[in-house]
Amino acid sequence: MREADDGPIWAHALQTAAAIVTKDEDFAARAARPGETRTPVIVWLRVANTTNTALRIWIEPRLPGIGELVRQGHRLVEVI
Repeated sequence: MREADDGPIWAHALQTAAAIVTKDEDFAARAARPGETRTPVIVWLRVANTTNTALRIWIEPRLPGIGELVRQGHRLVEVI
């Protein structure tokens, strides 16, 4: 799904109960749209372009908080 358009990614996440982890604001904006009743979990990473290694180092300490927010029912989790 790496090269897929947003629509098929969204549909796949809904069908499989998967979360979308993204740096793309488009998914967050779609989830926040009035009338958008079915949304997958969106984990929106607000981090500058970086290497995969640096991204892993950045996100690791945030993972417990992300998981807790998802367990509480949040459908859009903005990670700063």
